[in-house]
Amino acid sequence: MLELPGNPLGLRADEPVFEKSTRDAHRRDLGNVSGSTLCTIDVAGSFGRDLAAKGEKEMIDFALQWLSGLYGSDMKKAVKRSHATRWNAEPWCSAPFPPPPPARKARGGC
Repeated sequence: MLELPGNPLGLRADEPVFEKSTRDAHRRDLGNVSGSTLCTIDVAGSFGRDLAAKGEKEMIDFALQWLSGLYGSDMKKAVKRSHATRWNAEPWCSAPFPPPPPARKARGGC
């Protein structure tokens, strides 16, 4: 989670940005969460798992490097605060969001 005052990404509230990577893992940025100055970065797959195992500093550095590649080198200066979570290390969580209830799966919906 990054706090980016002044909307340096130029995104609308809850606007997603996706990158399909051929190198390592797909990424998603959700800008201006609920109209706030917060931005989330999600990294998928085994690359995301391995990155999380390296710790919060490495995850934040990765996010800043990725955003700098997309939006310019001034991104690191734009961040007021940052925080990273490691969902795969939480014993009571299987993912950041719970899986859909079995009834939804049985109906074929989500």
